[in-house]
Amino acid sequence: MALTDTKLRKYLSKSQENEIVISDRDGLSVRVFKNGTITWQYRYRFNNKGARLKLGRYPDLSIEQARNKVPELRNWLAERRDPVSELKRKKVNTEGRPTLDECAQEWLTKWTKQWLLNASPYGKEHATP
Repeated sequence: MALTDTKLRKYLSKSQENEIVISDRDGLSVRVFKNGTITWQYRYRFNNKGARLKLGRYPDLSIEQARNKVPELRNWLAERRDPVSELKRKKVNTEGRPTLDECAQEWLTKWTKQWLLNASPYGKEHATP
């Protein structure tokens, strides 16, 4: 049976004797911890090993948002790419850090002109930017 907002709110912030795992669909489930914290997780197999990927906490991550993440994770698995690695790669690329190619291009444009100005006469004849 699919999870509902009402069902999750019943467990939210209420202490439990044991941890509870409630399945939704397509490998998506929630884990209710003893202190009442609810965490979304995606269960999958990669390289014949079972794994769990934490997606976020409820209610910060709604039911709809968690369900919308599953197709992307399943596509990565179909392409034999580990979802944990892909999410790390995605996070690094979205933080606004320059890529190695961008750094190399910036370095070349900055230092090539200066090097050509300071180069020996031999280097000036043979070096072109």
